[in-house]
Amino acid sequence: MKYCTHCGNPLEADSKFCISCGTPVENEIQPENSANNDNIPETEVLPPVNEVPGVPQQPANDFNTVAEEIPSDNGVPAYEANNSNNYQPEIDFQNSPVSTSYVAEDAGKSAKGGKLKKRIIAAFTVVCVLCASTVSAYFFIPSFKNWVIKTFASPSDYLGYVIEKNMGGANASAVFDAVKKASQSEGKVGAEAVGPILASNVADFVGSTYDMSMKVSVDNSIFSLLSALNLDEDFIDVADNFSSAEFAASMTVKETQFGLNTTGKINKKEIIKADISADFKEKIAFIDLNDLNETAYGVELDDEDVEAYLDAIKSADENSKENKANKKLITRYAKIILSDLNVKKGSEKLETDNLSKKYTTLSFTLKGSDLKKIAQDVLEEAKDDDQLLDLIIEENEKQGGQKITKSALKKSIEQELMMIKNMNANSFGNFKFVVVVYVDGDSMIKGMRIEDEEHDAELLYYADIEDKKEFETIVTIADELEIVGSGTVKNKKRTGEYEVNSAADGNILTITLKDWSTNPMEGRLSVRFSEDFTEEVLRDLPLYYRASRFEREAILMAVKNIEFFIDIEKAKEDDFAGGIGISFKGNDVIKLEVEASKKEAGKVKFPKEYTDDALDWIREIRSNFSDKLEEAMDN
Repeated sequence: MKYCTHCGNPLEADSKFCISCGTPVENEIQPENSANNDNIPETEVLPPVNEVPGVPQQPANDFNTVAEEIPSDNGVPAYEANNSNNYQPEIDFQNSPVSTSYVAEDAGKSAKGGKLKKRIIAAFTVVCVLCASTVSAYFFIPSFKNWVIKTFASPSDYLGYVIEKNMGGANASAVFDAVKKASQSEGKVGAEAVGPILASNVADFVGSTYDMSMKVSVDNSIFSLLSALNLDEDFIDVADNFSSAEFAASMTVKETQFGLNTTGKINKKEIIKADISADFKEKIAFIDLNDLNETAYGVELDDEDVEAYLDAIKSADENSKENKANKKLITRYAKIILSDLNVKKGSEKLETDNLSKKYTTLSFTLKGSDLKKIAQDVLEEAKDDDQLLDLIIEENEKQGGQKITKSALKKSIEQELMMIKNMNANSFGNFKFVVVVYVDGDSMIKGMRIEDEEHDAELLYYADIEDKKEFETIVTIADELEIVGSGTVKNKKRTGEYEVNSAADGNILTITLKDWSTNPMEGRLSVRFSEDFTEEVLRDLPLYYRASRFEREAILMAVKNIEFFIDIEKAKEDDFAGGIGISFKGNDVIKLEVEASKKEAGKVKFPKEYTDDALDWIREIRSNFSDKLEEAMDN
């Protein structure tokens, strides 16, 4: 029997490797024949490794040793019989074919192999960490993602990314779909009209509670404005008794339940508190006005209303997936269009009156022949695009159009494609537009230039440059409209003014910014119309042209001092606080403040008792509401 020189375990007769440690067998000592083994006395003991002269002392397990099969009384080899007692086989290095140099060389190789293995593992770990860090940075560090796409993507792909980012990732198809459905509602206000619109966006509502509060406040300085506008004295008297109105609402949307809790106050006195709830599974809805009624009013829901709500909730997830699929579809065809534009990447200085800065440029030339190529490539892709064909057929059915099969639609596209291929490029227009887009390090558009080379005219010039302390903006549109702005920058927030001027009418309006930022949207933005533009608008109003000359001057002077403003404290996805209003001579005379937040859906509460007699319920609340309203206005 053979034994491994590395671990000492027995080997099979035809083994090429030790099954215990993997050492090749060709380095093993070949065993002597059984006749020679019989001549070895049982009492002969080989000297231990650490006692062999001239051999450096090593721990027993550090060397590869070989033990011959030594018979014992019970027929079991002495090595195996003593293995359980940590027996280490002893070798006569003087007479054994295994020399000390062989053992030392093998031990050195083993040590080197272990170090190499550790280095490989360490290198692999470093690579994994770097890959994980790179992926994390790509998704969670916008500047890194911008750099990757800007550096490695093709110019056309990068332009597509820039356009999508500057549009805020808005799903144009979903917005269009909602507007289209709203326009088709034909004035319906029930669930039949609301349901389809709700279905496309309800995925964000299900399982959530939305808290919202609105407050309308009126400053005393409004009376000088109302007097200047020559309004009716009775209206002014009513306004004199009104200082504020508040409305708060909490809406909860679940798969089969809906809840809305509202509170209304006038001059800080509560006049109404309403709890509206509905269980669409049980087909019942309630209105509880609390102090205004003794019991809530309950009504059974029509099957049509129930079906509209449940279908909207059920299809929410499907619509969400469809919107994602449609967005990918739009992105794919946008990529085809951009690739046909032959976009080039470079760099160029962008200039305003006092500032200049170098930006990355993405430029392309658009000609009639380009439109022909774009049309061909889009139709070439569309004729075999099952997703697009199915979408067209589905939309056609929704519009009530004539039924069409996929094969017929495909044939129609192929015919259109053949017709376009046979058309002359000049049929698409004899023009040549040069478009240059200026992009900063965050992939935000900071400027744009569109030139009509055929007529040597600049159609658009847009430049928005800022440094650490100031900003300047210039926008010119075909020499007809101009927007010029400047101001200071502090903590990425702007304070300054923009003037909007028309070639025909001169100055139209002035936009004033105070600590304004767009990402995130915060600060105050106000708009004031010019005196000439205001007078031109007022001429068509009865309030103005029926007034005397003195009254007109007073009205014009009052309107001249009016500003419309937006004041935003925070604008996050699930948390908003801000307001809009009118200021007069620097005072906010009317302001609507809005706060809204989103959280996980709470429990919808239903009244324990209710009445289904609508007439008695309405008669009761009408009387109580009048008393409360009169009391609030008197205060």
